Amino acid sequence: MKLISLKKNEVAPLLMACLHFYLILCTYYIIRPIRAEMAVANGVDNIQWLFLLTMLVLLAIAPIFGWITSRYRTRQFLSYITLFFAFNLVVFYFLFLDPQRPAWVTRAFYVWVNAFSMFIVSLFWSFMNDIFETKQARRLFAFITAGGTAGAISGPLITSSLVEGMGLAPLLLISATTLTTSTLTIRWLVNWRKSQSVLSAKANEASASIATDRKLDTDEIGKPKDSKFGDSLGGGALSGLKLILNSPYLLAICVFITLYAVSITFVVIQQAELIEQTYSDPTQRTKLFAQIDLGVNVLTLLIQIFVTSKLLEWLGFRTTLLIIPLGITIGFGLIAVMPMLPILIAVEVFR
Repeated sequence: MKLISLKKNEVAPLLMACLHFYLILCTYYIIRPIRAEMAVANGVDNIQWLFLLTMLVLLAIAPIFGWITSRYRTRQFLSYITLFFAFNLVVFYFLFLDPQRPAWVTRAFYVWVNAFSMFIVSLFWSFMNDIFETKQARRLFAFITAGGTAGAISGPLITSSLVEGMGLAPLLLISATTLTTSTLTIRWLVNWRKSQSVLSAKANEASASIATDRKLDTDEIGKPKDSKFGDSLGGGALSGLKLILNSPYLLAICVFITLYAVSITFVVIQQAELIEQTYSDPTQRTKLFAQIDLGVNVLTLLIQIFVTSKLLEWLGFRTTLLIIPLGITIGFGLIAVMPMLPILIAVEVFR
């Protein structure tokens, strides 16, 4: 049985897309445990202020991001954005060389990682939409996601294996390297898409030359089948916000995500407090955070493969969706009765 329906000319771009997603998620999951450690190092009592600062920064950046994406295709600026993020990691590397780094460094890194994770993943899928046509996306995107899952497993594995021997700073250089490498896959995919557009244009010209039995609009001759590759998304900086406010469905999703994030905040703060009490060494705490991420991502992969489809078949979509909030509610009850680190880790893995 074929796992995926592939045409001959799609094998290489599919593998490149998988590699690209692997590299950016590997980068994120290398630095994600360091972000968690920075929250602890900044003081558990100050975590809520880090969340507030992150929200304010993202609210300030989002309109700028929307303005750029409304006027340019992602392929036109993705390499520059990626290199900018990689340069930031190199800057943080030098700042992290000082064990007694200032508080503003830990706070800046925490907020920066949150911004990085939001923009780099959304830009990735926008880029994939640029590269692959709609019919291709339906067949290939699930397989591309597997590349990201592999990166999400490799990243924390790298951090948990190296942090005690190398410390925090060298991991930032490793992540900068993986992120910079991803620009090579961007360039390859852009060139491939351009070549496909040229082939499509030639095919249209050939069709036009033999279509003697019907009249063609001359504007169509030589035009690629999928013209989205050369067009911007359109709209304005706040078009996304307007779309959400005008759609009860999207608004409900936003409310759900907001309530979910607020509830998880309590788990994050409690977990950070217990880890701070249990481990005094920053590298040990970072290793534990990485091991938690590794466990979460491996378990997520196993559930996606063996459990999710069965649950959807037995319970339906709505009931299956309720499992997460119900499970977290039960977890909150256990934490209230027994505020122990193993229980907190279990709740973190579950959510």
